Amino acid sequence: MNWEGSIRVVKAIAGTALLAVAGFLAGACAGLGSTQGAAGPLPGGSPVDADAKARMFWTVSSSQGGTAYVQGTMHLGSDELYPFAPAVLESLKKADLVLAELSSADMDRGNGLVLNRMAEAILEGGKILGDYLGEDEIAFLENYMGKEAYRRLAPFRPWVAYSTLDVYAAGKAGLDPTRGVDIALYAAAAEYGKSVAGLESAESQLDILTGPPLSTQILILKDAIREYREYPSAIADLYKSYLRDDRRRLARQLDDSLARTKAWSTPVADFNDSLLAKRNALWAGRLSALLEQGRTVFVFAGVAHFLGAGNVLELLEKQGYKVRANP
Repeated sequence: MNWEGSIRVVKAIAGTALLAVAGFLAGACAGLGSTQGAAGPLPGGSPVDADAKARMFWTVSSSQGGTAYVQGTMHLGSDELYPFAPAVLESLKKADLVLAELSSADMDRGNGLVLNRMAEAILEGGKILGDYLGEDEIAFLENYMGKEAYRRLAPFRPWVAYSTLDVYAAGKAGLDPTRGVDIALYAAAAEYGKSVAGLESAESQLDILTGPPLSTQILILKDAIREYREYPSAIADLYKSYLRDDRRRLARQLDDSLARTKAWSTPVADFNDSLLAKRNALWAGRLSALLEQGRTVFVFAGVAHFLGAGNVLELLEKQGYKVRANP
C-alpha cells in the first residue's frame, strides 16, 4: 500500500471522536444502515486477557511524581481489538483522573448535537453536491454508497458527505463505530465508577468538522473521493497496523500523508492542522499542568494525536517529561 494516500482514513478512525459519530448518524440518515450489531458494554467478551499485549499505550512521568497513562485509540473497530491488556485496565483503575477527547456527558449528547448541525447544513439556493463535483466524482459516490444514499446526501453541505464516506468505507472493511476503543473505555470507566472528563468540548469538535467554508469542504470531499478511489484498502491496512501495534509504520503514514496533502491543497492542509497540530499543543499543555501537580491520569484519544511529527507525546518529551512506550 502507498501510505501517502490515507490521511482521510487517519482522520476518520484515529483523529476526532465526533467525526466518527457524525459519519455514523449521517450514514443512517442516508439509509446506509449498519452491518454490525449493537455494542455491548465491553466489546469482545471478557474485559481482561492475562496474555494480551497493550496496543498504542504509553506512560509519561514527571519529576513531581505525576504519571499519565496514554492510550491511543481507534474510533472505529471490531471485536479483534478486545479484550484489553491487563496493564491498560489496571492503569485506568488506579488513575485519579480519566480524560478523553470528550467527557462522558458530551458523548451522551453528541448524537443530538450532530443532528442539529445536520439540520443547519442544507446547501443554499437549492444547490446539491453534484453542482460542485465532476461527473466522475459523482459516479464514484453513487457506486460506492448507492444512488439512493447519494441522493439523500446531495442537499447537504460536503462535511455530511465526507463524514458518511469515511464510515461507509470503514464498514466495507468490517469496522464499526460501536466497536471503537473509545466506546469500550468509556464503558470500562463507568464500570469502575470513574467519570470521564474532556480535553475539549463537543461543540469545539463540531466547529472543526463543520466550520470550514464551503470551498474548503468541497476540496476535502474531493480529496476523500480521490483517496478512496486510488487506495481502496487504506482503512483495512491501517487497522492491521494498529492491531500489530506497529507504531513506526503508523507514524510514517501520518507524516507522509500530511506532507502530501500540504503540497496538494493549502486549505485542506489547514484543516488537517486544526484537527491535529493545534489540538495536540492544547492537550500537551493540559497534561503538563496535571503532571506538575503530581496527578495520576489515564487519557485516551485518537492514536493520530500520539504518533507523527508534533504529536502530544513528542511535545511533552521536549518539555522534559519521560515518555515510555508500553508493549
